[in-house]
Amino acid sequence: MKQNQLFPFSLILSYLLISACANDLEEVKKVAQLADVNVELGTEVVIDYTEYGKLRAKLNTPILKRYVAVDQRSEFPNGMHLVIYGDNGRIENTLDAKFELSMTCSIL
Repeated sequence: MKQNQLFPFSLILSYLLISACANDLEEVKKVAQLADVNVELGTEVVIDYTEYGKLRAKLNTPILKRYVAVDQRSEFPNGMHLVIYGDNGRIENTLDAKFELSMTCSIL
């Protein structure tokens, strides 16, 4: 008897799920044209550079754009802050930049 009561409910639920997945093809094409699949975008990025388990540098940036196409590069359009650590773990140097462009995949 319970199975007979659940059937209409499951039928309605199935209909709602199937009808909710409809997309307008033209809208999908517009969104696909706007998206640049060759750019990785990160916000509030913190990158730790280590060597043999020791922290060597720490990079902070509000926005990181990494281009992965033919001309691989990393771009920091809103600047960056880099802290370089010595062997003893103390800060040796700092670097602040308003704009940074790295033409290779490696920043350091």
